[in-house]
Amino acid sequence: MDIRVQKTKKAIADAFLRMTGKKPIEKITVTDIVTEAQINKSTFYAHYRDIYDLMDALSNDAISSVVSAMHYLANMFETCMMHFPFVKMITSSPLAVAI
Repeated sequence: MDIRVQKTKKAIADAFLRMTGKKPIEKITVTDIVTEAQINKSTFYAHYRDIYDLMDALSNDAISSVVSAMHYLANMFETCMMHFPFVKMITSSPLAVAI
């Protein structure tokens, strides 16, 4: 993704999240977001249909991040379990104290 697009989407997302701290989601308007993000409405609409489309994109990104983290943790756990007998052996060895 183009770095300019990434920066714009981040500015929009950050502005939206800041706005959620100021007023209820149902009261937030595109004008609020673009003012906070310091962009034009046309820029917002170039990336999202409306606030609900933005919320869907943010939700999907959050879910993807959580799923990726879960896969990482599962792989780490599998690796630990695969090497557990070896780790147990070397840590319980009298030589482990010398290391």
